Amino acid sequence: MESTENSEFIPISIVASISKQDVINDWIKDQDLAKIIFDKAPKLFVAAIYLFEKNYDVFLRKAMQNGLEDKKLPMNIENCKDIHDAEFRRDVERIFIPKQALFFVPTLSKESYFREEGENTMNSFSDAWAMPIHGHSHLASGAYSDVWKISVHPDSDRLGSHEYYALKVYNNRQGGSRSFSRESDFFRLMKTKHNHIARPLASWKYGNRYYMIQPLADTDLSMYVAEWESASTISTGHLCNVLRQLYGLATALKAVHVFRTEEGVTFKLTDFGCSNVGLVDKGAGEEYRKSPQTSHPGGNPTYQAPEAHNGGMCGRPSDIWSLGALMLEVLVCLIRGPNLDEFRTKRGKEVGVDGGSVEVDDPEENDGFYYFSKEGEPRWKSAVIQEINDLRTDISKFPPPRPLKELLDAIERMLENFLKGDFLVRFE
Repeated sequence: MESTENSEFIPISIVASISKQDVINDWIKDQDLAKIIFDKAPKLFVAAIYLFEKNYDVFLRKAMQNGLEDKKLPMNIENCKDIHDAEFRRDVERIFIPKQALFFVPTLSKESYFREEGENTMNSFSDAWAMPIHGHSHLASGAYSDVWKISVHPDSDRLGSHEYYALKVYNNRQGGSRSFSRESDFFRLMKTKHNHIARPLASWKYGNRYYMIQPLADTDLSMYVAEWESASTISTGHLCNVLRQLYGLATALKAVHVFRTEEGVTFKLTDFGCSNVGLVDKGAGEEYRKSPQTSHPGGNPTYQAPEAHNGGMCGRPSDIWSLGALMLEVLVCLIRGPNLDEFRTKRGKEVGVDGGSVEVDDPEENDGFYYFSKEGEPRWKSAVIQEINDLRTDISKFPPPRPLKELLDAIERMLENFLKGDFLVRFE
C-alpha cells in the first residue's frame, strides 16, 4: 500500500496484477461467477479480497446479484438506496464505501484538463478517489492559491515522468475558483504554445478545490543570475542569450494580455505575475482583448506595482512594471556580477516615513523599489536611483556598440512612466 500526504491507496499496477483472469479463477471456485467478475467487476474483486477476507466470495456474489459493477464505482450512500439485501447494503455502506478510495486512483495525463460543460464534466474527482500525489515542500503563496513541490506515483504519472512537479492548489473561496477559471480559459484560448510561458500539464477538481500542475522550475531567476560573472568577463554569446531571454519574457507577457488564438536554459513565466519566473531546461490572426482589472493582492511585494499597494487595482500595466523591475535586477547581475543581495538589502533598509524615506539598520521584508510621499505618490528609493546611475557609469566604459545601455534606458523609461500618473488613466 502506498500513502500520499492525505490518503492511502493501492497502486494501479498492483490492482492490475491482482485482477488478472487467472488470479480471479484461483480465488473464485465457481467458474461461471469468476468469468462474470472478470468481465464486469475486476476492481471490485480486488476490493473484496482486501476488505472482506474470508467472506469475499459472499460479498462478490451478492454484488453481482445486485448489479454492482466496476462501471458504477466509486459510489456514495445515495447509490445504496436500490440495494434491497439489508446485510449486503450494510457491508457496502459501513465497509466498502469508507475504504473504496484505496482502489480508485486516477491516472494524471498530459493535456488532460478540468472541464465543466453541463453533464460532460472531465477531470473532476470526489473524495471517493485517492490522489496519487505526495507533497514535499511549500514553494509560494498567492492571493488565491498556494504552490507545492510534489511528486506523482509512477503508476499514475503520464505527465512526462519528471521526478518532481509544481502543483498549484486554489483555495476553496470564490476568488480561488475565479482565478482558476481565468487561467484555464487563457491556456485554452491560447492555442499557440509560447516558449517562455510554462503551460500547465493538467488540471482537475478534487472535492471543492481546483488544482493545476506544471513542470517544476530547476531554479529561480535570482539564484541563477547570482552565479554570473560580471559583464567585463562574460562572453558575447552569453550576453546575447540573456538579451534574447529578456525579450522572450516581454513577448510572453504580451501573449498573456494580447495573444494569438491559433538550447540551454529558458526563462519562463510560471504565473501571471512577473514575480514568478523560473528556468526550465529545453528539451491565425491576432485577437486583442482588454486586460482585466483585479483587486487581489499583487503577489511578491518586491516586484509589486505601485497601484497594487494595499490591494489596489491591478492589470496589464502592473505586470509591465513587474517585468521592468525584474529586468533591472537581471541587469545588475549581468553588469556587476553576483550583486543582487546587496542591491536588495539596500532597498530593504530604506523605508518610507512621513512622506520621505529613512535608512534602518535591519532590512525590512519589503525590498521594493519605491515608497510613498505624503500626497500618496510613489517615489523612487534612493538606492534604486543610485544603482541605475552606477550601472550607467559602468556601461559607459564598455566598448561600442552598447546594447546594455539601450536596455537600461528602456527599463528606466518603462519604470519611470509607470511610476507616474493615475493608474486607471494609464491603464489602457
